[in-house]
Amino acid sequence: QFLAKAKPIQRNFTCHMVDLRNHGLSERHERMDYESLARDVHAYMDSVGINSIKNKVTLVGHSLGAKTAMAFSCMFPHLVD
Repeated sequence: QFLAKAKPIQRNFTCHMVDLRNHGLSERHERMDYESLARDVHAYMDSVGINSIKNKVTLVGHSLGAKTAMAFSCMFPHLVD
């Protein structure tokens, strides 16, 4: 939250903070692997209309979030800036 809410970041980027499955207020699932997490992020992007080549994303994460970002980048390289 610290980085996403920083004023210099907010002036230049639209930030989305996504609860990964089985974390925060997200739904609970039996399956918990990086492919599933990356697909969840992809589905979130679809749901908010940022899933196109014109709207590439920069992903930032820590620990599980960073590994999810790496998996996403490998699975959907055309969506990542």
